[in-house]
This record gives sequence, C-alpha cells and structure tokens, in this order.
Amino acid sequence: MRRSKFRTPFQIYKAHGLKVAAIATPWKVFQKYLTALPVNNRDGLPSQRELITDLFETNTEAWLIWFDGGRYDYFEELYDEYFTGELSKAWNGDIGYTGDWAVRHLEQDFSGYGLFSSVTLRSARDVDYDGRDHFDVAPRIETEDNSSMKEKLATLGYLEQSGELADTGEEAVNEAVLNHKSDISGGVIRYPKPHPPFDGLEHITSGASKTRETREALISGELTEPELHEAYRSTYRTGFELASQIIPKLDGTVIVTADHGECLDCGQLFHDRYHRPHDHLTHVPWFEVESVKD
Repeated sequence: MRRSKFRTPFQIYKAHGLKVAAIATPWKVFQKYLTALPVNNRDGLPSQRELITDLFETNTEAWLIWFDGGRYDYFEELYDEYFTGELSKAWNGDIGYTGDWAVRHLEQDFSGYGLFSSVTLRSARDVDYDGRDHFDVAPRIETEDNSSMKEKLATLGYLEQSGELADTGEEAVNEAVLNHKSDISGGVIRYPKPHPPFDGLEHITSGASKTRETREALISGELTEPELHEAYRSTYRTGFELASQIIPKLDGTVIVTADHGECLDCGQLFHDRYHRPHDHLTHVPWFEVESVKD
C-alpha cells in the first residue's frame, strides 16, 4: 500500500487554498507552528479561591477587580504604567472558562457586597450564574446597542444574551459601582478585557469562529504572532485604564486579578473550558493596589 506523503500546513495551503489547509490540518500538527512553551500546573502557588475568601473575611472593606482573560506575564509587563503595589501569582484552580470560574470562586455568602459586570456569567451547566443568590447588590447594567451585541447588556443573566463579549459597556460598570458603593462594604468588579475580541483584530477574533479564523490568518501570513500579541497587549491596556478610573474612588483594600489567562502561544490560541493545563491559562495575577499613577 502506498503511503501518502506528509505535507505541512503551508504546502496544503499552496496546493489547495486557505480553507482546505485550515480544515485538513490536525490541531496537534498546527501546534508546532506556534511557539512551544513548557506546560505547568499549580507549581505550589496559592489558591485564588482561598485568597478571595480571605480578602473578604479579613477586611472591613474590600474590592476585587477582575480582568477577563488576563495573562500573568502581560499583567507583570504593564501594571507599572498604571499602579504601584505588590504583585504575586495565584493558581485559578485549572479553570479556562469565565462562567466556571464564577461558579467555583463566587459561590460563598457575600452579604454586604456587590457584584458588577456588563455581561452574563454562563456556567458549565449552561445556566447563568445569578449574583443575587450570593451578593446583596447585583444591579442590572444597560448600555446602548452596538455592532457586536444587538441586545442591551445586562448583568448576570437578567436579560437574554447571545454572541461575543461586547465592545462597550465597561463604563456603565464603573457608573453602577459609584451608584451603589455607599450601600455596600465593597464587592467584585468585572471588566471583559482583555478577553477577545482584540483591539484592531475584531474581524477575526470575535465570536465562535475566532479560533478557526485566527488560525487561518496565521497560516496564510495575513497575521503574525507578534501582531496577535500586540493586539492582546493593547486590549489589556483597556482593562487597566478602566480600573485606574474607578480605584481612586474606592475605599479599603483593592485587589486586581483575572479569572484565567489567554493562551496565544501555548498550543490552542485562546482559552477554553477543555484545555491543557498551562501557566498562561491557570496562573493569574494577584495584585494589591497601593496607588494609581497620574
């Protein structure tokens, strides 16, 4: 029997076009065309869930600011432009999906605190995590319609939602915090950045097809790895800017963290519920803010 000769993704693309190359190339083969990095897991790091519990149990007033999809190494690179404080690393419990993280980390009794987010938190059981079951304040946050979210945004499943995370709505989160902060002793503030879509690459990093479209762009040369990383870095800055606007108006202890990281170059491009344990996904920042820089 004649055995077929192995061809690289680039050879398939040249012979049959981009679509065939993207479909025909096994993901394990494509992985070696991305930067190979070692795979890690907890590595003796403190549990993020335990740190969150301790934060709210040991402080009279406390705030947890939560970046969606924030890699530790990029946080370490960028935070000094915005804040002073103490940075450490935590293990998120091997979670690669936001809704699963909320169910695992925010199921305690948060009486006296608020939960603020511009998009719903869908769990592994495909139901919306409802902050009203755990927090005293979980307000509806509405913003105007926009291209990536045809319906008005709402917190925690109060309204039906479909599609990718919205491009706008973060400012409404800060407004809701200010409207309610006098009634609570702190809370959890979620910003959907630096989660995809990435700044400048919305056309390929949005929606359910983002992995396939980004992979095709990398294979074809339309997109380079440095360009992908730079777009992620730019999107990360949006989260820092939003946090720097609200932190000076908060009292008590303020921690900035992330639910999970983003892969980009560890074998699967983006985060996912079903992922290989890797420090880019499961090692997250735990940063105690001292001050915001001008």
